Amino acid sequence: MVEDLLVMVRRNGDIVALDSDDGTTVPWTIENVVDVVQHVEHGPLGVLVAGESRRGDGDRTIPEIALVAADGQVVRRWALDEAVDREIRWIRQTPLGEVIWGTSDGVSWRGLMPGAGEADDRWSLRPPRLRESWQGWARPGRLVVRERSDRLGTWRTRDGRRVSDEIDDDLSDDAMFEQMLLAPDGKAAAIYGNRVVVLDEDGATLGLDAVHEARNYLLGGLAEDGAVVLSFEGAGPVTGDDGTPRTEFTYAIYRFGIDDGGRQVGPALELRTLGPRFDSMRIREGWILLSSPASTVAIPLR
Repeated sequence: MVEDLLVMVRRNGDIVALDSDDGTTVPWTIENVVDVVQHVEHGPLGVLVAGESRRGDGDRTIPEIALVAADGQVVRRWALDEAVDREIRWIRQTPLGEVIWGTSDGVSWRGLMPGAGEADDRWSLRPPRLRESWQGWARPGRLVVRERSDRLGTWRTRDGRRVSDEIDDDLSDDAMFEQMLLAPDGKAAAIYGNRVVVLDEDGATLGLDAVHEARNYLLGGLAEDGAVVLSFEGAGPVTGDDGTPRTEFTYAIYRFGIDDGGRQVGPALELRTLGPRFDSMRIREGWILLSSPASTVAIPLR
């Protein structure tokens, strides 16, 4: 969704905007904004599209990023140097008119001053730890990056200086990062396979969930009073009502406060389902929505 529009982006770079009220009115379309779409993000600036575009005789491709405003106008394009930035890994935008992207060779940050064009370059960083970075998240004055080492680091957007690691020695070396949840006040919850870590505005650790038993966190979402995290507890064979052998999956849903450093809130909720494992979670209007390729389960937060 971009403003009151449902915007759909095809793999070939075609974009169609639909009026969300009736789902049929088409305010605008764009053809081939890039030749091959690899990443899409919507936000306050519009639709940010990254991919590859053909140049010259059509055999040569370059990494390219385009920003499409809510009125369908392409307000900026960035053609990257294919010899250096061989692959665009992730893209982000902020309400302050800034666009950030990570490539195979580093991270770049642009401030979209009206009429500035390429002169709006804030900084580009190419240290080893930012090459082949996995993901990035924009915070007020900060950029949190899942670096090449799979660790999270915080970089200051004013000058591109690294200001902190996110984790202290309490997190084991084999803890695998799963998801980042961004709170409106600048804090964040980093979900690992077995821990939830609460970060302050600078990316420093505020607290970790105080759990001792083994957990297998898969998915998370942000509610008004903290983080909601789904843990996979196991699977086993059962017989369906029609006598057909089925697989039953068992989950636990945990809640953690962000303002108090990741303390668990209340007891866990156990959930058992038949069918494919859940692969997405959303929090909407007081409900936890867990989806698999076959179904969606709605659970009240309260």
